[in-house]
Amino acid sequence: MKIATTKIGSFINTLPENIKTVLLFGPDQGLVRERAEVLVHGMVGNLSDPFRVAEISANNLRDDPALLFDEA
Repeated sequence: MKIATTKIGSFINTLPENIKTVLLFGPDQGLVRERAEVLVHGMVGNLSDPFRVAEISANNLRDDPALLFDEA
């Protein structure tokens, strides 16, 4: 599912229960990080839980595309 930029705010605030994985990207890294933190808190609560949260950098993903599948 792709969420339009204009609808991301309402999506974040009313996150459907069936959403288990989210991929965020965009040119504004600060905005992406801000939205990611809100989503993670809504989905898993604790950002420090290594069994529920994985942060993958663009460089790591470029070097190993399977990492995205492995972490999902």
